[in-house]
Amino acid sequence: MLGLKFEASRLLAGISKCVMCNPFPELTAEYEAKVRTVLQGEIERVCEYIEELEDELRKKSGEFEFGNLNLKFEPFFFLVNRIVCRGEVVVSPELQFYLCRDGIARYTKKIRKTEMKILKSRNPSKIYRINELEGEMLGYPSCCIGNFSKRKRLRNSGKSVRSPEEVVADEFVEVGLYRVLDAVFTGKISLKEAELPNSLFAFNFYPCTINCRRAEKIGERCESALEELGMKNLFRAGVVAAMCDILEICIKMKKIEGKNRSYCYDRSEEIMKKLI
Repeated sequence: MLGLKFEASRLLAGISKCVMCNPFPELTAEYEAKVRTVLQGEIERVCEYIEELEDELRKKSGEFEFGNLNLKFEPFFFLVNRIVCRGEVVVSPELQFYLCRDGIARYTKKIRKTEMKILKSRNPSKIYRINELEGEMLGYPSCCIGNFSKRKRLRNSGKSVRSPEEVVADEFVEVGLYRVLDAVFTGKISLKEAELPNSLFAFNFYPCTINCRRAEKIGERCESALEELGMKNLFRAGVVAAMCDILEICIKMKKIEGKNRSYCYDRSEEIMKKLI
């Protein structure tokens, strides 16, 4: 569970309330299928059913010990797609697990309340609020949360603005970070020698800019927390895996050639195993 430990470095460093993870793919498939069978019912009853399923999953998911922390998995069902911006409300059940130090009910209740309003109104203009709440819960810098949610809001309103993913992809190519990955995976430089952006301290996180100082400081604190456990290389390997995710986006968007860069398609866990 190298990827999970990489994410959990924010908990070690006391930065976030929780981190996003999903170490239970079988449970995810089973329970998402259950929710899809009741989606045509009244939204209040659907939510009641979902909360019952979440209670079941809490008992099944157990705990995770890391460093001096005894962490718990908190399951949560999203009903509204909060990532894709089509200018409409897309109902797409997604079970997500959050690894927590303490409870996160204060946030998840707000997210569910926001989703219910969105589903009843069928108005996508408030979906960005889900992005904001989740970003706060995950300990992301306010500038990065603001940039991400603003772009999502404008795109859902029909405005022609670049997505957060495209903005980061353009900067990734512009500053030449793909060359760092090429050098690491061809053995020209070691993981220890590579100049890595500490701003990429989490998977599926898109900073307002790769040079965001607030994000870099979080990365530095996460690296220090893991170094105290003798795992400094784990953090660096995680950053490389996060870079590979962005490189894959760059290739899909045709911003860079994919030839000889198949390494970026491996799962993050596999990438980290190869590097450590």
